[in-house]
Amino acid sequence: MSVEREDFMVKTYKLFILIFLVLFLTSCGGMMTSGAIHGAHSNIEDRDFNDALEDLTDANFSGLEETQKPEIAFLRAKALYGLSRSAEAKAVLAFIIENYSDSKYPPQARALLAKWEKQKAKELESNNSI
Repeated sequence: MSVEREDFMVKTYKLFILIFLVLFLTSCGGMMTSGAIHGAHSNIEDRDFNDALEDLTDANFSGLEETQKPEIAFLRAKALYGLSRSAEAKAVLAFIIENYSDSKYPPQARALLAKWEKQKAKELESNNSI
């Protein structure tokens, strides 16, 4: 085998390994994101809002799909509200309504805002009657 041919094969092999690693790492990022979203859903159901926020913060979102962004924001709002950080939660829902109008989340954000306002009104009414 000639030196040129051997050099070509080594370069081809290195390129193949590089492409494989890039594709592998890209798919791992997507799996991490999906895992973080699933974990956040689960933690919110369990009322473990700190862990839900950690799931959403710790994941690698660099390769995030556009369809996942409003879902992550919505989960973040729910976790923030669960931690009594209602101003931040409402700001996130307003952001969803304004910036993700093509997704399924603006109607859900509006419904959640209305639910929270109703809960707040009931609490105020309950406190005033004491």
